[in-house]
Amino acid sequence: MALKSKTRGVIVMTIQLIEKAFRQTAIGWLVSCSLFVAFLPITANAQQTAADFNNRGVALEKEGALDKAIEQYRAAVQLDPADAIAHYNLANALRKAGNLEDAIPEFRTALRFYPDDFKLHDNLGYLLYRKGDLAGALPEFREAVRLEPKDLIGHYNLGIIFTKTGDLDAAIAALRTALQLDPKDSVMHVALGNALEAKADFSSALNEYRLAVELDPTSTMAKSSLDSLSNQAQK
Repeated sequence: MALKSKTRGVIVMTIQLIEKAFRQTAIGWLVSCSLFVAFLPITANAQQTAADFNNRGVALEKEGALDKAIEQYRAAVQLDPADAIAHYNLANALRKAGNLEDAIPEFRTALRFYPDDFKLHDNLGYLLYRKGDLAGALPEFREAVRLEPKDLIGHYNLGIIFTKTGDLDAAIAALRTALQLDPKDSVMHVALGNALEAKADFSSALNEYRLAVELDPTSTMAKSSLDSLSNQAQK
């Protein structure tokens, strides 16, 4: 079977796949955090505190008024720059709004208060990746999995970055670790197949693509990856 390894769209996972996997964990975590913060008491004094603005922001975010929530979080951190929870909520709200430029420094600020929060490192790494700063994203995901070895998203995103930078052995190791944590994730089987195909391990790549299709028959990425490599094998 004469196959040639080549760079193509299917080899490197698209940002949409990363966003899909990211949404499955990070947003759910953000919501649980906001619900916790929402139970903080609102002051009855005429002079509003940072907690008042923060709590109002949480309520607005739950109602879907994200822009107004961000205004409240900004007011909270302006009133009290040491309000760790407000920085935390502002960073996540800005991420949800797609405001990378403002979200990144807020995540860095939040990490000064919560340096051992692996999900904050995942969030910051994701935004840096979105900006194209792979060198900046890589240490954030590494720190995330150091803090939480069972951080599926951290291992997955390490695999994506290593695939994109050509460190295929590291990519394969990271993606196999992620799949040990969730062996039924079709997206991650495609990602592993991409890395294996890029390394010219075509037989193993085909197995991963087949598994991905079995797990999710509706996945166009899995089907196109399998069809493309199968067609090459028949030539």
